[in-house]
Amino acid sequence: MDPDNRSQTVTVNANDAQTITFDNPPLLTLTVHKRDSVTGEPLKGAEFAVKEVGGQEIGTFITNREGIAEIGGLLPGMSVSVTETKAPAGYVRDSRVQSAKLASDKDNSVTFDNTPLTALLIRKVVAGTENEPISGVQFRITDSSGATIGPDGGQFTTDQNGEIRVTGLTPGATVVVRETKAADGFVLDAAERKLLIQAGEQQTITVENQRKGSLIVKKLDSVTREPLPGVEFSIRYADGRPVDDANEQISSGGTYVTNSRGEIVINGIMGTVVVTETRTIEGYTIDPDGKSQTVVVNSNDGQVLTFTNAPKQTLTLKKYVTGTTTPLPGVKFLVKD
Repeated sequence: MDPDNRSQTVTVNANDAQTITFDNPPLLTLTVHKRDSVTGEPLKGAEFAVKEVGGQEIGTFITNREGIAEIGGLLPGMSVSVTETKAPAGYVRDSRVQSAKLASDKDNSVTFDNTPLTALLIRKVVAGTENEPISGVQFRITDSSGATIGPDGGQFTTDQNGEIRVTGLTPGATVVVRETKAADGFVLDAAERKLLIQAGEQQTITVENQRKGSLIVKKLDSVTREPLPGVEFSIRYADGRPVDDANEQISSGGTYVTNSRGEIVINGIMGTVVVTETRTIEGYTIDPDGKSQTVVVNSNDGQVLTFTNAPKQTLTLKKYVTGTTTPLPGVKFLVKD
C-alpha cells in the first residue's frame, strides 16, 4: 500500500490521550482477459502493453493458460490504457486500445477477443469423379487487390493427394484463386475463383480438370486391309501448329510414322487437327483425293482416322506368233497412261 500523505495536527494535554488515524486504501489489480472470439475459450500467450493514461509505461504482460494477465500495484483513481501488442499463434491481433479507471468498488478488468486465423484447402480432381486427385497442378493465390499470398509470388502446386493447404488467412479477407498450369494430359481451367474467408473454419475450393483427348491414325492396305507400318504423316492443328507427342511435351515437329500395327497414337491433345499423308512405303501409292483428313478432338474424346494405300499393280504384255502359242521375243511396245 502507498502511504497516507495527509498531515494531521493534534494537541496533547497533561493526563490526556489522543488518537490519530491514518487510512491506507488498498492498491488495486487490473485483470486482462483474452478469449477466442468464436468459442469463448481462454487464450494463452497474448502480449499486452499497459501504461498510465498521459503518463509512463507500466509494463508488458502475457496471458497465462487461463487467458489472464494481472497487473497489480495500481492506485485507485488511476486511468490506464491497455494495448495488445502480440496475438497468440494462429490468431488475429485485437487492435483496439482499451482504457480503465481503477476504483475499489468495481471490477477492474478489460476483455480482448482474438479472431482465429483460418485455412483454405484447394482440391484438384479429375472431372466426373469426386476423389481422383491430380498432382502437379499450379495455382496462383492473391487477395482482392492483387497482392500475392504466401511465398514464391503466390504460386502453389498440388501435392500427391491433389491438394494445396494455405494457412494463416485473415478472416474477412477475400482470396482469389486461379489455375496457372494444368497437369500433363489435362485441360487448363483458367476460371478465377473468389472466396470470402470466414473465421475459425477451414474452407474448401474444388477444381475439376477435363482430360484431353486422343487421336489414332490407322494406315491399311486398301485391298487386304492389312496394316502398313512406316508410312509418314504430318499432323498439325488447324492454325498450322505442329501437334507434339507426350502431351505436347516432346516436339515431333508434327511428323509421325506408323508403327508395326500401322498406327500413330497421340494422347493429350485437343482442338481441330489436320492429318496429311506425306510419304508412303515401297509398292504403294498415295491417293491424292484421300491423303488429308480433318478431325475435332474434344476433352475426354477419342478419335480414329483411317487411311488406305492402294498397292501398285503389274502389267504383263505377252507376244506370240500369230495362230500359235509360240512366244515371240524382242518386240518393242510403247506404254502410255
